[in-house]
Amino acid sequence: LSKKQNSTNRAVRPNLYSYSTLINAWARKGGTTAATRAEVILNEIEEMFLQGEEDLRPCVITYTSVINAWAKSRNPLAPERAEAILLRMEDQYERGNLSAKPNRVTYNSVIDAWARSDVLHAVEKVEEIVDRMQRMFEAGDVDMRPDIVTYNIVSLAFSGKLRQLIRDRLVSKAEELLFIALKKYELGAERLRPDHIHFGMVIDGWAKSGKKDSADRALSLLLQMEEMHEASKDWLEPNTIHYNTVINAFARSPVRGSVQKAEDLLNQMKRLSKKQNSTNRAVRPNLYSYSTLINAWARKGGTTAATRAEVILNEIEEMFLQGEEDLRPCVITYTSVINAWAKSRNPLAPERAEAILLRMEDQYERGNLSAKPNRVTYNSVIDAWARSDVLHAVEKVEEIVDRMQRMFEAGDVDMRPDIVTYNIVSLAFSGKLRQLIRDRLVSKAEELLFIALKKYELGAERLRPDHIHFGMVIDGWAKSGKKDSADRALSLLLQMEEMHEASKDWLEPNTIHYNTVINAFARSPVRGSVQKAEDLLNQMKRLSKKQNS
Repeated sequence: LSKKQNSTNRAVRPNLYSYSTLINAWARKGGTTAATRAEVILNEIEEMFLQGEEDLRPCVITYTSVINAWAKSRNPLAPERAEAILLRMEDQYERGNLSAKPNRVTYNSVIDAWARSDVLHAVEKVEEIVDRMQRMFEAGDVDMRPDIVTYNIVSLAFSGKLRQLIRDRLVSKAEELLFIALKKYELGAERLRPDHIHFGMVIDGWAKSGKKDSADRALSLLLQMEEMHEASKDWLEPNTIHYNTVINAFARSPVRGSVQKAEDLLNQMKRLSKKQNSTNRAVRPNLYSYSTLINAWARKGGTTAATRAEVILNEIEEMFLQGEEDLRPCVITYTSVINAWAKSRNPLAPERAEAILLRMEDQYERGNLSAKPNRVTYNSVIDAWARSDVLHAVEKVEEIVDRMQRMFEAGDVDMRPDIVTYNIVSLAFSGKLRQLIRDRLVSKAEELLFIALKKYELGAERLRPDHIHFGMVIDGWAKSGKKDSADRALSLLLQMEEMHEASKDWLEPNTIHYNTVINAFARSPVRGSVQKAEDLLNQMKRLSKKQNS
């Protein structure tokens, strides 16, 4: 329309507002395409201005909008593009276009472009631009004084660079950058003062780095924070989160002595908590601190570890009863201690696990709803019994599973026995068979096998013995060394055949069962045993022909 109209009557003609509005629209859209379009429009404005279109003189707002478009584009080249436009503005200003003079917002936008960048020297570039602003302010340009926005962007750049290095597993580099910033701050660069959040990021980076010395590196940084805080750097006071991060690092470390270091740190937290007044408890162990340590002992295994876990639980309970409401023991804490006992292999472990379960039930009845045992808790107690060598372990497992089933049927849907429950029951049953066979009590093992079968037939699905369980007892008889061992193994094999034919498909004997009994007869000194072995081989041939290909 503008081209169609004559020069003295240009009713419709795009002006600076038209172009600037479109640039802003592209800038808000984000992305490389949008930033590129914004810069193309800026180039068009500059070109028309140089050709004499005086009312299209590009101004600071127009240029800064394009810089913003690049800053938000996330393009790797965005900082260079933003800085190049800044240089064009400075050139325009020096050539007499006073409206193109960059202002603080312009510089902040270029700093923002660098702050969002992943390049390694981004923090140095940010610093360099802020220094330019500071020098211009000190030379008399009052509008160029760095403001709170400037410093917030500098902090963003610093935090972003730390985060990037940590994400890239370059935690040593992140720590190095942390102390470079601290040194610059001490030399006067107020804007680069690292605080407890920045230190926390690097401590967490070490804690999660997976390196052998990661926990020790995290601890070293924590101790340096403590030293600097005591040397008047109040803003570097470590807090509960810093300590918990390091405790967790040691709790997960495979290095010998790590769990003790975790406990030493918890004790240090207690000492610091007592030193601080009630209104300023930056370091104070919380439920996470204690629970992390309990988990560490639980993973360690053994009676000492389980005992330590329970001692810590007792301590939590005591403090809660004394009014420490935020140390209310919960289901996770209790279940971790039960797990510790389950894995301890101590003969008293099942009783200790069940005693803790009773404490949970008591706590829940007294109003501590977070102590309500869940399915995982009961599975852990079942696991403790499943690992036990006591004769009545299978009965105890059954008893606890029955309790779970009754609670589920009474309306507690979370208590329904699951695949884990039944796997542990199977483990208990298999373990008991294995133990009896190992102790040469094969008759007892066979008796337990048929008790389980009877219970299954009465509805206890979880106790269904299969061909593996029968195979274990057959093998037990075959290796028992008794005079009638081969005949006892054969008797059990024939019972399997009968039950399989009577619709118990899962009890179909296989080649291993037959070979075990053949081997028992082959080694037997009893007259006629070799013939029985051959008869069994012939039986295998007949069965093989009966089966389809």
